Amino acid sequence: MNSFIRILVLVAIVAAVAGGVFYWRQQQLAAELHVGIVKGNGRIEAVQVDIATKVPGRVQSVSVNEGDMVDRNQVLATMDDQDLKASILKAKAIKAESEQSVAKAKLDVVRYESDLKLSEQQLSRTEKLVQQKAATASELDQRTAARDTASAALESAKAAIRTQEYAVTSAQAEVNRLEVQLKDAVLTSPARGRVLYRLAEDSEVLPAGGKVLTLLDLTDVDMEIFLPAADA
Repeated sequence: MNSFIRILVLVAIVAAVAGGVFYWRQQQLAAELHVGIVKGNGRIEAVQVDIATKVPGRVQSVSVNEGDMVDRNQVLATMDDQDLKASILKAKAIKAESEQSVAKAKLDVVRYESDLKLSEQQLSRTEKLVQQKAATASELDQRTAARDTASAALESAKAAIRTQEYAVTSAQAEVNRLEVQLKDAVLTSPARGRVLYRLAEDSEVLPAGGKVLTLLDLTDVDMEIFLPAADA
């Protein structure tokens, strides 16, 4: 019984000493702070950035791991781009075909302009012959019809040029769109930071917007401090 009491007394003495040391240390720290300076708890936070796919596809490779430091514009992952490259070749072929159609339509315009000029000359001569009673009204009608046919063919050729030029523009726009997607197939870091999470692996198929990595942007860091109410 006496031993138990001695242990309790010893524990009480140790607790009192520890409390006194803690109180003395707090007083010392408080004394070290200059007037107008206070202390409190807080945390430092960095902005999280998700590295995600723009279009659906298969992940070809992820070149970084969790905890790695990365630099701005560093390649982090690549997507399989074989289908995109094939689509670009197809769009370029369509563009080339449309350009050839434009060239052909321009040649047709030149030919139909010549035909129209000839038919107008023949119609003019026939009109004079009719006035001189040297040609019939039927011949005049035939020349008039030939002139109208040549005029319609010319307008059709001009319309074909506009149509094929639109096709060339459309094909070029498709090439541009696919080339942008091809560029987006290479995922790069928007800033210097550290890889927080690796969310996808090689050969994994992701939807549009599928996350591959999450980075901590070390160029955008905030600090939040909590002060006692009296100090605040």
